[in-house]
Amino acid sequence: MFIKELTHTILLHPSYLGPRVLIFLESKLYSDVESTCSGQFGYIIAVMPILDIRKGMVLSGSGQAEFLTRDRAIVFKPFKGGVVHGLVGDANKVRGWAGWDRERRLMNEYIDADVGSLTVFVSHQVRSSDFLPLLRV
Repeated sequence: MFIKELTHTILLHPSYLGPRVLIFLESKLYSDVESTCSGQFGYIIAVMPILDIRKGMVLSGSGQAEFLTRDRAIVFKPFKGGVVHGLVGDANKVRGWAGWDRERRLMNEYIDADVGSLTVFVSHQVRSSDFLPLLRV
């Protein structure tokens, strides 16, 4: 997890423009951005306090106001080969062609783990051999 500085463009309907516009901006930013996934930054877990809100510009035609905000957010971007903490959700044996040979069946097990909002599939092909005794329950 990382803390990143992000910028967002928020559009507000004209009915929200008034003395409480900052409250509406904050709530719209939190609801639009938190718990989303961005290809550049990964999963946006939480938006921390807003650093800056620039003056809004009214868009011609729709009457909506466009505000540019700058904030810090806690983001989670997993990297290939990285180590993450997860909770095992499912562990199954794939028997198929392996027959009844016990060692081959154990090598064909897979694990689904929940890492935050991400579900990770761990195949038998990427696990080391010392991981097998943990699955013998």
